Amino acid sequence: MFLRDLNQEEKKAFLSLAFKIIKCDGCLAQEEKERIEEIRVETGLFTETELMDKSIEELVNIFSSKESKKSALIEAVRLAYIDGEYDNQEQKILRAMALGFGFNEKEAMEIENWVLDLNKLIEKGKEIIRSN
Repeated sequence: MFLRDLNQEEKKAFLSLAFKIIKCDGCLAQEEKERIEEIRVETGLFTETELMDKSIEELVNIFSSKESKKSALIEAVRLAYIDGEYDNQEQKILRAMALGFGFNEKEAMEIENWVLDLNKLIEKGKEIIRSN
């Protein structure tokens, strides 16, 4: 959704963060696999060589503008919630991202709440499509 606005290095950093998020709980849900493929299409990054072997702190430092940081956090929160479970490890990664980006608690919560509202709208749209 917002990843196309990132520069090439930021896209690589985000993809690397995305893999950290989906792998942190030890299981890979089908929804996570599908979302990673969507991220790959949106960023144009299709090979594992595109991943950066860096810490979360190093990866967040690659994002240069407030807009790119917000875009990355929105997409990371979407990914963390994609399988319907938001566990402690995912929370830790997102918190580290938010802090690394320099966001305060209010800004981080605003982003999280917006993603939750978006998810509700998407589910409602799916219900409308499936109804007779």
